[in-house]
Amino acid sequence: MAQQTAVEWLEQHIKELETKLFNFKVSPLESPTIREGLYKQAKQMEKEQMKEMYLKGIENYDPTFKRKSQWTEATESTFNSYRRVK
Repeated sequence: MAQQTAVEWLEQHIKELETKLFNFKVSPLESPTIREGLYKQAKQMEKEQMKEMYLKGIENYDPTFKRKSQWTEATESTFNSYRRVK
């Protein structure tokens, strides 16, 4: 089975939350807090997935690239500069 994207994961969990709301298993007062937690988790997942794709791109360009030893703070800042962050 293919890995879920952050958006697919979020969609699945929002649907589950709506089902729980409909069946009165979650209070309408709890829903915004739960939803906010889901969004934060999905954003973190997306960041990790983007980082992974960035590293795969480097590996495809330079097969001698060693993932953990060459991922530095400079690389992290370069990676973040290409992302559109609010």
